[in-house]
Order: sequence, then C-alpha cells, then structure tokens
Amino acid sequence: MIGKLVTHPAQGILHVTNECTCTWHEFATEIVKLAGHRVPVEPIATVDMPRPANRPAYSVLSLERLHHLGFTMPSWQDGLQRFMKALPAESSAAPQHR
Repeated sequence: MIGKLVTHPAQGILHVTNECTCTWHEFATEIVKLAGHRVPVEPIATVDMPRPANRPAYSVLSLERLHHLGFTMPSWQDGLQRFMKALPAESSAAPQHR
C-alpha cells in the first residue's frame, strides 16, 4: 500500500488507517482475545481517564480521500490479527511478575 501511495500523484495530507471503526475498549478487548488471555476489559468514559490534553468525545480518521483515490484498506480486525501473528511468541506472553 505505501509503495502505491508513494508513486501516486496525490498531494497534501492523506489519512491512512484500516477500514471500520472501533472504540478503544473494542480494540483492547480484541488484543486480549487474540493474545489468548481470558481477562475482562472494562470500558471507561474518556472523561474518566485523565490525559494531558483534552480529547474529543468522538474522533475517527476519515478515509474518504483515500477511497476517492481508489485505495481501500483491510479491516482493523484483520490488520490487528496479522500484527499479533507476526509478534515473537514471547511478546504476547503474560508479563512475568517478580
């Protein structure tokens, strides 16, 4: 994908991310599931998570321009699954408590 974009005559800012949207909770839940762990992931509201900068209640990158240029991306679930499979085995293991 990056190779095709580099040679494309598009100019300006172009958002590139996987298709579909998810909340941080959905993303974390999928990571835990793909790592083979069986622990609950509790959702919290953005306002309940102190951050150095204010965060919008809803922020998703638009792929409209990417689509207009004829590009599509795989779903975030597909991208995450491929990423998790590519990790070395010790990376996805539970942390060791000392």
